[in-house]
Amino acid sequence: MRILPASLGISFLLLCGCWASGTSGDEKPGASAADSEATTIDGVDDPAAGEQAEPAEESPDSPVADEADKGSPPSADSKPAAPTPDLVTAQEIQSAFLAHVEGFKKEGDGLLRLFDDRSSEDLVLEFKAVVPGARKVEGRGYLVEASFAVKGGEDGQLYDLHFWLNFRTDRDDKAEATALDVTDVRIFRVPRKAGGAWTMEARYDIATERPVAVK
Repeated sequence: MRILPASLGISFLLLCGCWASGTSGDEKPGASAADSEATTIDGVDDPAAGEQAEPAEESPDSPVADEADKGSPPSADSKPAAPTPDLVTAQEIQSAFLAHVEGFKKEGDGLLRLFDDRSSEDLVLEFKAVVPGARKVEGRGYLVEASFAVKGGEDGQLYDLHFWLNFRTDRDDKAEATALDVTDVRIFRVPRKAGGAWTMEARYDIATERPVAVK
C-alpha cells in the first residue's frame, strides 16, 4: 500500500467536503438565505413588483381645486343686475307719485283735471296732501292715496283719489324696472255736505282688493 503525500490528501478531503455540502469553491462564504430572499423580492418574482402605483387623489384643499371652484373672475364689462319691482320701498313709491304731481304743476296751472264718469262732471282739483305710506295690490300695482280740493270750492270740499303706479315699460313691452309711472287714477271718496259741514263718502271698499302695505 502506497502512502500519498500529506498535501494531496488534504486537498482530496476538502474536495469531497464541498461536493457533499452542494457548494462550489467559487461561492463566497457567508451568503445566507436572507440574501437570496432579498434578491427574489427585488426581482420580477415579487407579485407586487409589476403593479404600477395609483396616482394620489387630489385634495379638495389643494390650490388647483380652489381655483376650479372659484371659476373665472367677473369680466370688467359685466353690469350689475337691474333693480327688480320686489325691492321697491314705500318711500320710492311716494317719490314717484310726488314727481307726477310736480309734472302736471309744471305743464300748466298746477291743477289736476279729471272727468267723473259717475256724476259726469269735469273736476278741476288742487293737490293738498298725500297719505303716508303705500300699498300693493297683486296684479294691479302700487297704490298711493292723496287729497285734492275743488278749485274755487268751499273749505273742506275735498276728494280722495287713488293713484296706481307701475314700473314703466318701453314700446317693446320689456320691463325697464327703473322708474314708476302713474298708470291709473280712481276717485275713492267724494265730498258730501250734511248739516252745513263737508264730509266724505267712499265709493268702493279698497279692502276687497286685499292691498298689502309696502315697507
